[in-house]
Amino acid sequence: MTSLVLIGDSHTVCYSRAAIALGRADIGGGMLAAANIFFQEFFSVNEGAFAFSGRAADNFMLYAYKTGIRDLREHAGAVVVSLGFASAPFYATREWSDHYSIAPETRPRRMIVSDAVLRQMAEDAQRYVVAFYRYLHSQGLLCAALCGPRPQLRHGMMEKLGPEKILRLVEVFEQPVRDALAELGCPLLELPETIDAQGLLREEYWGNDPAHANVAYGKLMLDRLDQIRPAGSGSSKSAPELPWRLRKMELAAQQQQDATEPFS
Repeated sequence: MTSLVLIGDSHTVCYSRAAIALGRADIGGGMLAAANIFFQEFFSVNEGAFAFSGRAADNFMLYAYKTGIRDLREHAGAVVVSLGFASAPFYATREWSDHYSIAPETRPRRMIVSDAVLRQMAEDAQRYVVAFYRYLHSQGLLCAALCGPRPQLRHGMMEKLGPEKILRLVEVFEQPVRDALAELGCPLLELPETIDAQGLLREEYWGNDPAHANVAYGKLMLDRLDQIRPAGSGSSKSAPELPWRLRKMELAAQQQQDATEPFS
C-alpha cells in the first residue's frame, strides 16, 4: 500500500525515478503537469467537492490511471507536493533581457522593473498554487512541500542576466509560497548540500536539461522526506498497458518543458 503520494510539476519526475530506483513501493504518485499549468486556475471546490480543472483535469485522468490514485482525499496527511518552486518559466522569460539586464548601462533606454512590480507578478503567478496548499492543509492531507533544485550555470539566461539577478528572480517568485507554507506550518524540504558557492545547483545534480535535476537529487530529497516521516511499507501494482488515448496524453505531458514555455 502506498503511504506517501507525490503530486506536482515536472520536478516530481526525479523524485518518482528515485523512488523506483530505490524500490520504494511506499511512495506513489508523480508528475501532474508542467509548472506553467499552475499559473492559471487548475482546481475548484464546489459545495465541498474538489476537482481539478482545465489541462490539469485532463492530466489527472492519466495520473490516476497510471498510479491508481484517484482521490487525494483518501490519503490523509500523506500528500507530498512539488509546486511553487519551478522557477525556470519565470526567470527564463525573454523580456527580462530587456527589462532586468545584467548591464543596463549599456542600453540607456532599458526599462527597470521595480521590486514592487516583481512581487506582484510573483503573487499573481503563485496564487492558485498557494490556494491548493491551503486546501490540502484544510483537509488534513498535506504532509510536506518539496523545494525544487536551484538554477543551473548552463542555463541560457545566465549569460543574459547573470547568477545574481536570476537568483533574485527565484527568491521573489518563491516568496509567496514560502510565506504560505510557513503560515500553515507545513514542512518545506530543501537540499542546501546541492548548492554551490554561487547559489546554483552543483553540476553532479544536473538533469537532462538546464531546468531539472537528476535521480541523485531525487534520492537526497527522499532521504530528507524520511527524516520527517519514516519510510512506510507496502506493495505497488505495475501500471497496465495504456490505451491509445492515454498514451497520447502521456506523450503530450512529457513534452511539456518548464524551461521552454515562457511565463506570461
